[in-house]
Amino acid sequence: IELILTVFENIHMAEEEINEFFADIVCVGKDEFKNMPLSETMGIFKETFSSGELSDFFKQAGQLIQ
Repeated sequence: IELILTVFENIHMAEEEINEFFADIVCVGKDEFKNMPLSETMGIFKETFSSGELSDFFKQAGQLIQ
């Protein structure tokens, strides 16, 4: 829980990197991702995560931290 809190407290320091990371996931440019309406962004994430591949990746990454 402390790790998650630390990440959220400092997320503003990595805004550009986070936007670039998520833009890569949804296959758009960083600036395009940054300017997308939230509803469109959430729809893309929902579709991406429902494929199973990306959610499996994050599950495995989470297990590395434990």
